[in-house]
Amino acid sequence: MDMQVYIERSDEHKTLTFTGSVQELLDLLEINVQTVLVLKNDALVTEDEALTDTDNVNIITVVSGG
Repeated sequence: MDMQVYIERSDEHKTLTFTGSVQELLDLLEINVQTVLVLKNDALVTEDEALTDTDNVNIITVVSGG
């Protein structure tokens, strides 16, 4: 089974064969870790969290302002 990834910024769904950390996934997708929140199977995770092919990952853009 492949990992399902949703990238909110581009409203894009991807199916990937991937095993590694959140940081490695974001690097692969060329996404800056400081600009997003990552949910693994609906739970908020940090960039050092391990991911496997069975995970569903949502990458949500952080919006800030003043």
